[in-house]
Amino acid sequence: MSTSISFEVYGLEFCRMLGAVGLFQARPQDFPSYAAVRCLSRHDGLSLAALNGGAAAAGLVQTEDAEGFGAFSIPAAQVKAIGSVFKVTLPKEVSAQEYRLAIEVSNRQMTIRDVSGLIDGSSLTVDVAEDPMTLERGDKSSFDLALQAFEVVQRGLDPRPAVALDSGIFFSPAQWGRVARAATALGVELHLRMLGRTAVFPLAEDFVAYVPSSEHREDDEHRAPWIDERSLAEWRARLREVIDEGAL
Repeated sequence: MSTSISFEVYGLEFCRMLGAVGLFQARPQDFPSYAAVRCLSRHDGLSLAALNGGAAAAGLVQTEDAEGFGAFSIPAAQVKAIGSVFKVTLPKEVSAQEYRLAIEVSNRQMTIRDVSGLIDGSSLTVDVAEDPMTLERGDKSSFDLALQAFEVVQRGLDPRPAVALDSGIFFSPAQWGRVARAATALGVELHLRMLGRTAVFPLAEDFVAYVPSSEHREDDEHRAPWIDERSLAEWRARLREVIDEGAL
């Protein structure tokens, strides 16, 4: 990363995207190295990515007056702190373009300031430094983890041949729930397409997520009965009976 990175963003857009991508972080107690939103500041904006060992998401926020480029991470606790301060409801007479935040990132800290004065010029400084002890144990640096996250998202979106889904497909309800909450945060409908057995959600031009299917053997005792064609046939017949009896 450059010695320092600075840029300005529209406050609502930044908080909206950070919150949506942040839904795909792992919980710190489960996978500490995945418990962060990874960021890449480039000439075309600020890219964000998060993954949790299964699902992943990426988003893009437009920036202005950018100086310095590079990768950095926002730990899970700091993502929450940023949202609690800067995710606000603007007065009706104020447009979203008037609410602007200035962000400065060093190797150890990130400072966010309200330069619009709409929330009393609030400022927040959070720690984004990697724990030196983890690096001594051979763990990847924050820079390496950020690049790795974007590589994982890229591989998840690679084209794959279509597969027959006549017999149904399994997904983790927790991972699917992340997508539903992201769509709510972005104010869009759920939209998906299948890449092989992975559900891909291009929810907006500036956001994409994917959720891989869960693997189950044919003899899996936990196999959901309604996936089976026989069970579907039984449900169709049962519903017809209910309707017919009601009609009589």
